[in-house]
Amino acid sequence: MKLKNNKAYSRFLPVSSVAVIALAVWVTGHVVRKSELTTPYPTLVVIDRNGTFLGEVRDSNNDTEAGYWAIDPIPPRIAATVKAIEDRRFQYHPGVDPVAVLRALLQNARNRSRISGASTLAMQTARLEKPSERNYRNKIHEMVTALAITARYGRSGVMDYYLRLAPYGNGIRGIGYAAYSYFGKPVDDLSWAEIAFLSAIPQQPTRMNPRTGFGRTRLVRRARRIIKTVHEAGYMTNPEAERALEQVAELVIQPRFTQPSETIHLVLRYRNMLNEPEVRKHIADPVIQTDINLELQKEILRQTQLCVKAWKKAGVDNAAVMALDARSGAVVSLIGSTNYFDSDRAGAIDYTQIRRSPGSTLKPFVYAFAMETGIISADSMLMDHVSHARGFRNFDGIWLGEIEVDRALASSRNVPAVDLLRQTGVHRTYGHMADLRLHDYETNVQRYGLGLAVGGLPVTMESLVRAFDVFSAGGILRDIQWYRGQLKAPAERIFSVQTVQWINRSLSDPMVRLPSFPRMGHLEYDYPVAVKTGTSEGARDAWTVAWSPEYLVAVWLGRPDGRPMNQVGGYRTAAELTRVIMDRLHGNRINRIVLDSEWASEPKRYTDETTVSPKSSSHVKPGELSAIKTSAETIRITSPEHEAVYYIDPEIPREFSSLLLAVDTNITDGEITWEVNGIPFVSTTAPFTARWPLRPGTYKIRAASAADGVSSPAITIHVSTIAQTSV
Repeated sequence: MKLKNNKAYSRFLPVSSVAVIALAVWVTGHVVRKSELTTPYPTLVVIDRNGTFLGEVRDSNNDTEAGYWAIDPIPPRIAATVKAIEDRRFQYHPGVDPVAVLRALLQNARNRSRISGASTLAMQTARLEKPSERNYRNKIHEMVTALAITARYGRSGVMDYYLRLAPYGNGIRGIGYAAYSYFGKPVDDLSWAEIAFLSAIPQQPTRMNPRTGFGRTRLVRRARRIIKTVHEAGYMTNPEAERALEQVAELVIQPRFTQPSETIHLVLRYRNMLNEPEVRKHIADPVIQTDINLELQKEILRQTQLCVKAWKKAGVDNAAVMALDARSGAVVSLIGSTNYFDSDRAGAIDYTQIRRSPGSTLKPFVYAFAMETGIISADSMLMDHVSHARGFRNFDGIWLGEIEVDRALASSRNVPAVDLLRQTGVHRTYGHMADLRLHDYETNVQRYGLGLAVGGLPVTMESLVRAFDVFSAGGILRDIQWYRGQLKAPAERIFSVQTVQWINRSLSDPMVRLPSFPRMGHLEYDYPVAVKTGTSEGARDAWTVAWSPEYLVAVWLGRPDGRPMNQVGGYRTAAELTRVIMDRLHGNRINRIVLDSEWASEPKRYTDETTVSPKSSSHVKPGELSAIKTSAETIRITSPEHEAVYYIDPEIPREFSSLLLAVDTNITDGEITWEVNGIPFVSTTAPFTARWPLRPGTYKIRAASAADGVSSPAITIHVSTIAQTSV
């Protein structure tokens, strides 16, 4: 019998040992799992360049609460307050306070109800991490987890997680975010009164709501008790306690954060971007500062809405705008649509991210690639002739023959651009456009063919802006800067400085745009601005991209469903809105001459040229001016030319349709009077120039000096109205 018992024991021992080991492993694993502290991503607050609230970026898996900001280091005042009111022996126990537990058991037994829970900061952190029903069974789980948490993270880690997770009312988690939401300041700047005020909330966040009168009254009362407790614990001096007691009732809570309606698309962009795990890893400060100016954003949206309204009858339904600081590549404004809530015009779509045909806006890259590969130089001549058409035609149906390369680009001639693309090679140019990140080879290049030169490749506004920024950055391709401290890819040189300078000069000179674009239209500025327009086939999309040494602006107009508009093009509409935005960005400056080495080899005084272009076929023939003599050659009209024909573009505002009146004279004092058809128009002093508003008809113009008794011979000009085709 004894032998049998020994055998049974010998069989039982291994089985029981395995069971004990398995139980120990399970308990250890359970405790380890329970001790794993995880929190949602910290809420990011997006602000404009002046600190104005734009929006929040919450954890995509927890969008009902905000906060969870880490505090490192924890300010001594906050640590002292939390320990004084939540866990006095925090520095001495291992996560569970035996003295508090014994006291709670005695109190609860004596009163036959739950009076005290004996919760330490570690136990509260365990409950905040894994909320559960309040009972004795779960309390034991909290205790075990609290011991594991303290052993794993240490007391400083426990304090950190508690201050991240504690509820502060109104869906706010963590004292860091609470300080920012209620007082608009970091925790380091909180006063004793503000710390006591906030520290009173976590125990009863609903009843202690600082945004309600009832909650605030309770909150102030409890905050005063906290101040006295902290003072009695020796963390606060007498003067500090007295001052805090006086201040706590007078604290001002800032209004709730309200996202401006003008930034909905913008903030959605930030949410998508900043919730990427790889991006999150590199964000140290939860307050994300941008270069957006909210007031500017509102004004640009208003101007965009006015533009769409003005062109509504022509079929324009929506618009998008993107503006960069050309020096840093930072976004200063983004308008995804004219109205996010306008379902009739698909306003919820962010059109800066939708691929549309860019029209002629891709031509500068075709020319730049051709220059980089040596196919053209700054003094090249190109053929704008039907023999080079290859099935393409120019927007105005006119052939200009052999023209300068810069004029071919600036006047947006289709045939020379297609011819250049043929020479550089479609596949090679397609690869260059991939280098600019205009596409990622998602479509076979054969689908586009030579149409690459005239907008066959659909692009997003964002990719187009990034590509044009190369001309602002001296040939360098760089990431668009959405916020300060953003992690960016290394910059890459795409074009040489010489090529960029040539592109900028060509597209900023109004004289080179002739004859395709008239003077004093929406493409001409009083400061250096390079401009490229584009209109897709059938006028489905109207584009303008403009850039100065300071800003870059892109504008798109069109219909959400891609239907054609009625004679709407980049030059007719998008350029007008772009001009308004550029002027606003540059401080509405006028009559300003700016010279930048990257833009021009010499200053251009645009005010010394006529405001509309004479047709080349109507210019004065050689020798005709020899018959025009002046009395003693004292006064001679130099502008306009005799028998010149001028055409008024009906798209140009009437106040801009004017003609420069200028003379060559040896008179230095007094006045010269300009006469039109024998009627005095205006009297001017040196240098005796004036502007005459153009009107259809035939006019005789004469300049006379009454004081000197001399006058110029009258010259004749002819003014007509034509319709200018867009591009």
